Amino acid sequence: MSAPALELSIRAAATRSGGGGVDWASITNGLKLTAVDDILDIKDTTTPANNYKGPPNPKFTSVRASAGSYLDSNRVLRFAAVNEIRRDFDPRIPGGVGGYLVENARANFLLHSTGLHITHHITASGGNALPFTDGEVITSVGGGTGTYVLDHSAGSIYAVRNGSGTFSGVLTGGTSGATRNISSFVVIWVATNITAVKNQTGPDGVANSATLLTATGAGATVTQLFTGASTLRAVSAFVKLVSGSGTVEMTVDGGTTWVPVTVTSSWTRVEIPTQTVINPVTGFRIASGVSIAAYCVQMENAGANVPFASSPIVTTTAFATRAIDQPKIAGTSFPLNNTDGQGTLYVKAVCYGSAAQTRMIAALDDGTVSEGVEVLLNSLYRTSFAVRDGGVVQATMNSVAGGGIPPLTPFKLALGLKLNDTFGATSEAATSFPVDTACTMPTPTFLYVGARYNPAGVEMMGWLLELLYLPEKRTNDEISGLVA
Repeated sequence: MSAPALELSIRAAATRSGGGGVDWASITNGLKLTAVDDILDIKDTTTPANNYKGPPNPKFTSVRASAGSYLDSNRVLRFAAVNEIRRDFDPRIPGGVGGYLVENARANFLLHSTGLHITHHITASGGNALPFTDGEVITSVGGGTGTYVLDHSAGSIYAVRNGSGTFSGVLTGGTSGATRNISSFVVIWVATNITAVKNQTGPDGVANSATLLTATGAGATVTQLFTGASTLRAVSAFVKLVSGSGTVEMTVDGGTTWVPVTVTSSWTRVEIPTQTVINPVTGFRIASGVSIAAYCVQMENAGANVPFASSPIVTTTAFATRAIDQPKIAGTSFPLNNTDGQGTLYVKAVCYGSAAQTRMIAALDDGTVSEGVEVLLNSLYRTSFAVRDGGVVQATMNSVAGGGIPPLTPFKLALGLKLNDTFGATSEAATSFPVDTACTMPTPTFLYVGARYNPAGVEMMGWLLELLYLPEKRTNDEISGLVA
């Protein structure tokens, strides 16, 4: 699906009542980032080599130290490379538009999150070094037997479907004659009254990337144990109804609690309420006669301040971690004002999940706590601005009487910076701030999207839709117009 046009706040002042807003066409120095068209626009008369108009990825650095998933404009699951900004079309973003996704670091603690047909991992080495053949039956001296699955195996780990018994001693391929000496084995997915076949086209659009689960009788379940200390767990999965009708449920506590999830004929990502669980057992219970497709079943340690699932993290033979997002652009790449510290910073964003954690929407800083400007939502989803110079807090503006900004509701924040003349504005209802007349200016060297110099614990957990930076403070009317 194509992204509809988004009404930008960065527009001609004449279209704003009271003269608010900013006319980007008349700007000679500044930076504008808009997710709706995936364009970073830099204008710099002092350093013309910085002038740029195009996708943001070539200009932003240290985005993320791992791959990360996102939905493209057709809602197909894609995977961004290391240090690639994720332009995500999550259906929760109002208006069906894309936004630049910024999240905290998370891990999926379920193995073979797309291959629920895998029943065992066998760790083995040595032997005669002949290769096993995909699909052959392999047996062990200890009585364990199953079918070898090549594309879910890696290194010394041999994946098995339809496995049973104890795998020990020598592992032998029934067709290839290959042998290995088993050092250990682990049970992965345990199915009762369910047949599991990996033959479905997944939400990634790839054939045979998802697992068909068919309930063959009452009490049909497929689950996986993770051994770990008691902590808050978030569970999610992509699911799709293939045939039949009846209830589909998920659990994270081994079936003590089963939570119904909505399954349709299209791929849908479902999530169940978080629970604090020791040694969680995660999976599905499916009504008899129902077939569903499942992809990227995910169990994360959520944390008390971010008690919800994050974007999909696919696993195979090992748990997988998505690193924290910290998109930043150096001040040498755009006209960052380090002379007198003046500036205007505007953002439009959407955050997901419940409140409890501070959400950093944008920041200017020098890579330390000493010099910085922060535009954020506090732990009550209320507007907050902060300015630090020389390690001293020069200005703080916090919404107290405002109603807050509900999750999944687009909001706008703007801050004008000038010596002894700092002004903040927000789209949050019933919220306004007086001009700060005793604020000195910092000397930042970076601009961050959804993060700051030390983003852990203050990640945006959401999507940036628009950002504007100008190296001078605009009038208070213009700043107010940006968030109108």
